[in-house]
Amino acid sequence: QEIKQEKDVGIKQEIKREKDVGIKQEIKREKDVEIRQEIKQEKVVEHSIIPVNIPQSETKKPNKMFQSMTIKEKIEFLCSFPAHMSQPICEILCQNQKYIGTILELKEGSLYVSIPPNKEKKVLTFNDIQTISIIKI
Repeated sequence: QEIKQEKDVGIKQEIKREKDVGIKQEIKREKDVEIRQEIKQEKVVEHSIIPVNIPQSETKKPNKMFQSMTIKEKIEFLCSFPAHMSQPICEILCQNQKYIGTILELKEGSLYVSIPPNKEKKVLTFNDIQTISIIKI
């Protein structure tokens, strides 16, 4: 009986130790999960977008369809084409005549246009221009 009692006590202690170890492992797992979640939340906070006040002069101009631009905006747009690209061919309607060619530059209220076939350079006054449309890019 004494041996049986010792065995029972030994088994009970072993079971208690296993339960304690199991409980400790479960608590450790729960803490690990909590720590991982906290780290994830901190990372999310680190990468969140923080609004910054940028002066309006540094912001990009919104894209605008060519047809809805004013004549001045159209001319600025066409004059800003990079030199390495082919310049768009435009139709410029003035009060008394229509011109087809490429816009070269805008200087002091005058628009310089190259008109084919002999690449004649024509000077148009800004106030005379009624419409500008792109024929070919």
